Amino acid sequence: MEELREDRIVQLCPICSDVGVAFVKTSTGYGFVKRADGLYECNGATAPHLKLLREHSGPGVQIKAADGVRTPDDLLHVMSLGMTRIGATATVTIMEEAVRRGITEQPSIVTFKPMQENSQ
Repeated sequence: MEELREDRIVQLCPICSDVGVAFVKTSTGYGFVKRADGLYECNGATAPHLKLLREHSGPGVQIKAADGVRTPDDLLHVMSLGMTRIGATATVTIMEEAVRRGITEQPSIVTFKPMQENSQ
């Protein structure tokens, strides 16, 4: 399965905005790529695609980062890029690590390591 080309993302986001969709999302979570070790990995959300989605979607369109969010740092990064919904299979791991780092329900300032720009 091939991922949607960036030029198509740029073309489709305004169309989605014009027809009044509530959300656009990065992927279905089924775009598997074969790694050098022979195992398969799902690409999921990448920072460049998330930025494209936010930049080319209207202000009333929410964006879902589907897959690719595996750590609290990833979660905080995609939120900083304007994502309002996250689809993650690593929710328990993310929450456990957040608790270990002292992140609670109380508002606080936290730092995070951004996702790699070329992460796949």
